[in-house]
Amino acid sequence: MLRLSGLSCLGGDDMPFDYTVEPENRLILITGSGYTSMEERCDCVDRLMHDQLIEGTYNILIDVSQVSNSPTSEEMHSIVSLIEKMNSKFGGRLALVNTHVGHVTITDLIALSACGGSDDVRAFMIENEARAWLRATTN
Repeated sequence: MLRLSGLSCLGGDDMPFDYTVEPENRLILITGSGYTSMEERCDCVDRLMHDQLIEGTYNILIDVSQVSNSPTSEEMHSIVSLIEKMNSKFGGRLALVNTHVGHVTITDLIALSACGGSDDVRAFMIENEARAWLRATTN
């Protein structure tokens, strides 16, 4: 795995969101941890969208299993917009991974709401299943 761009979306090692790029898999991996605000989510996506080292079509895997707080209903709408923005720019599929039992339903609702309910966004409880689904589009 090759890390492109900065150490973190927010410029520090202990921030809630980070992304790495796996060019050999045409995959962007976004991971979240701890308590996260909507501002931090938006900042990470903004930095990703402006990362000039990422060109072409990429699938995206967002793992929020380690995020400790749930988004509000208003934040869920904003998260759907962020997903649609990333999906539009990178053109691939987007998988949401959440193993936190209390948050899985929220992740499912976000996935169903994004991109008009198309098959381009799905929620998973197991990262390997998400990766397999994403790989199926690039083979």
